[in-house]
Amino acid sequence: MSKTNKAAQIIALQSTHLKELLDQGLIEDFRHMELERLLMECYNQQGASERIKNFPYPRHYATLNLYFIMIFVILVPFGMLQEFEKLGECMIWLSVPSPVLSGWIFHNHGKNRRNV
Repeated sequence: MSKTNKAAQIIALQSTHLKELLDQGLIEDFRHMELERLLMECYNQQGASERIKNFPYPRHYATLNLYFIMIFVILVPFGMLQEFEKLGECMIWLSVPSPVLSGWIFHNHGKNRRNV
């Protein structure tokens, strides 16, 4: 748990256990090589995933997403008006706080994703 890259350490531990199984004669050499090849492929995929995760998000994508979220937040109350009217005339007032809440959630989620 003290290692910085826990996923790579888990794969290294699995490789060590496979070597022990081979030394004990519980698996034959061919199976050991195939399992090691699979572990190597997992390691490569894990490294590729980390590179994608750590790649900087282009600024124009974040700006474009922000514009779409704002358009969504502005248009949702108009789309919800008829749905709240179906609940009764006294419930039409809910067409304001409900989209504001969902817009706030979308806006804050988008803002948090840009800072990650």
